[in-house]
Amino acid sequence: MFAYTHIFLTFGPFDLLTSESMDSLILGGTQFVGLHLVEYLIKEGHKVTILNRGLSEAKLPDEVTRLTADRNDKKQVAEVLKGKSFDVVYDISGYTPNVVEDILDILDGQIGHYVLCSTTSVYAASEIRPVFEDSALDRRPEASDYAREKIACEDLLLKFHAEHGLPTTSLRLVYVYGPHNNLKQREHTFFARITHGRKLIVPGDGQRLLHFIHVDDLAAAFATVPTRKQATGQIYTIAANEMITVKGYIQTLSDIMNKEVEVIHVEPKRYEELEANVFPFGWGISSVYSNEKARRDLDWAPRYNIHDGLAMTYQWWLEQGHDKEPWDFEGEDQILSKLS
Repeated sequence: MFAYTHIFLTFGPFDLLTSESMDSLILGGTQFVGLHLVEYLIKEGHKVTILNRGLSEAKLPDEVTRLTADRNDKKQVAEVLKGKSFDVVYDISGYTPNVVEDILDILDGQIGHYVLCSTTSVYAASEIRPVFEDSALDRRPEASDYAREKIACEDLLLKFHAEHGLPTTSLRLVYVYGPHNNLKQREHTFFARITHGRKLIVPGDGQRLLHFIHVDDLAAAFATVPTRKQATGQIYTIAANEMITVKGYIQTLSDIMNKEVEVIHVEPKRYEELEANVFPFGWGISSVYSNEKARRDLDWAPRYNIHDGLAMTYQWWLEQGHDKEPWDFEGEDQILSKLS
């Protein structure tokens, strides 16, 4: 069994010079995606500053400069960013257009490129697969607040680019997995359930396709954006090359952990009636997205397939001692009792 290590990608000649260090500001930077991006940029020799509320503890490289401010308080943010300029801003924590607009206003003329972390949740339901960047967005009034606000953030950046010439780029992410995932209901709880020999509850027949991206592959995509002229004013879907069924996902975990797994399939309507909320992925129409545009424009490609990425993540999980942690499955036991 191998030890957990980050694997970083090296690309060919860039359209822009990258031999000199870039000065980067990461909005976020202490959890999951932001944390891996910090480590990637530092390893590549870039100067990194992070800005967040300072509430999340994280082991960061000594070279990182930490700024503390609440993004919901524009005055506070303006104070800590006063007189500063950055080659690139990576906005990992921008969920509403007002906080994005505040940064654009505060750093007006002091930014070389603005890169937003967005989501494939912005896409409208479609009967066509795969989904491309120019596919319809979910602009319905009943769309989730998360999707609606992310669409507004993307729209704002496109408008700002068109009117002010600032290079902006948005990356739409599929399900992100890997070490430090703060959404523990995803791979973490699967590792825990299988470790403790628990049955897995799955709505539907397990044939729905899921699309993932490993967090280190995502960090490489983020870091590549400001080095590519053609990324200016663009939006990219960042996803792995392959998809996997729910059944295949569980079988992969079983193989990696070398443990048998019993799956309880539940009719989706029955699952909704139970308000189970124990399966962390969608179970309706399959999610399949094209990464062709990102591969072409960014000269980027995922390194991890789902098996190797989950194996690496499981090894990290073991090294952190998460297999010895107590897990509360009382609510899940009640659901299993009802199903039996």
